[in-house]
Amino acid sequence: MKRTRAHCIAAGLVVCAAVAAGMAARAELPPDVYRKRQQAAGESLRIQVLSVETKETDEPRRKRIDVRTRARVLGVTRSKSGLKPGALVTVVYVHSAYKEPLTGPSEVPILAKGKEYPAFLERIRDKQTYSPAAGDAKRGYTMGVVRKAVITAAGRGTRQFPATRSIQKELLPLVDRDGVTKPTVQVIVEECLASGIEDVCIVVAKGGAAPFQEHFSRLNEAERRVFGNKEWALSQADALRRMQERITYVEQESPEGYGHAVYQARGFVGDEPFLLLLGDHIYISGTKKRCAQQVIETYNVAQCAVSAVQQTPDDKLHLFGTVTGRPLGSEPPTYEVTEIKEKPSIEYAAEHLQTPGVKRGYYLCFFGMHVFPPGIFDCLRYHIDNDIREKGEIQFTSSQEMLRSQERYVAVETVGERLDMGVPFGYVETQMALALNGVERTETLAALLRIVAKSAAWEPFGQV
Repeated sequence: MKRTRAHCIAAGLVVCAAVAAGMAARAELPPDVYRKRQQAAGESLRIQVLSVETKETDEPRRKRIDVRTRARVLGVTRSKSGLKPGALVTVVYVHSAYKEPLTGPSEVPILAKGKEYPAFLERIRDKQTYSPAAGDAKRGYTMGVVRKAVITAAGRGTRQFPATRSIQKELLPLVDRDGVTKPTVQVIVEECLASGIEDVCIVVAKGGAAPFQEHFSRLNEAERRVFGNKEWALSQADALRRMQERITYVEQESPEGYGHAVYQARGFVGDEPFLLLLGDHIYISGTKKRCAQQVIETYNVAQCAVSAVQQTPDDKLHLFGTVTGRPLGSEPPTYEVTEIKEKPSIEYAAEHLQTPGVKRGYYLCFFGMHVFPPGIFDCLRYHIDNDIREKGEIQFTSSQEMLRSQERYVAVETVGERLDMGVPFGYVETQMALALNGVERTETLAALLRIVAKSAAWEPFGQV
């Protein structure tokens, strides 16, 4: 007997489970019929894996590989077995030739071909998280770990003209909180990696990958001669090299809207949930947890689409997509979304988008950060195939609303601040916010006070 135990934390595993009733009749069914009936049961479990144990036994004409996954149920879809979130269960993976898995009341069987077990175990053994292979969903085991992120950076940056004639908006520099000058996109990539993301996809305009690739590339010989004795620079160069290994680029062939840009990442995402961020937004957390980490943790519990939101005054509604929903009474404040509207008018919002618990005159507006299941691409494809546009473009919000109408969708108030560096004043505001939250905060405050005092002496504020 050989046993292997591995601990997988914060991982969601979707399995097609059999209905508890009628288990006695399974012994007479051929394996392929049993599998079809099992899938037809229509029950989908989302679980957090606690441990995995394997046991191999040889029996005449019934070789069985028994893989038992101890787990906590996070959610159940169309349940017919009485399982409820919070319950502890054992998911039993049984060789397809073994017709009668011996399972108890707290055990859920799943059949698959025996040759699939070694690959499954290899991917989860001794790992903190499990990343599914492309075909795992078809085999019946998929884990909803958010390990991929998509950053859109295909816009022209017209609001930052003429600076963006020679440099992509997302490459405009900022002095980050650590005091290092970086292009905006690097700050966002670091947000992802610090939140547990493993792979990042940057969506660029046609032919637009080169400047990004150049930034994240290794030092060339000339650069090495310049920075050879500067340890801080070599450390930064090494960090860029490590980031480069995790970045994939996809092109948006033509500028047809934000939804169209996101759709280009479907091949990169595959069958996994993913984090979506804007390439011109900087996020500063108000807690020790990164903003992206807060959203991912909400997904880990809800196991459905999650949008980060922030209470926003009604005079800013023309800038943001807005949601309304039913408070779930959790902390941080989380809402079951009942409607999504792109940049609503104040009148529409007052009539349709007021949310219980949100102070009067404020609404839940998008923070610029989401976690989506891969099903969002089906909604995007519907809009693209049917050429459904708003203001001539394939919008993203309409696909979000379509997804919401088909499955559960929640919003979470993120503790932090979103900053849009894609507009001139927003760029200034972003830099000030980074500086005031960074290692040179005291010096920044002193400099601002000095500048304000001199400016007031030269030109009283009332006359500006």
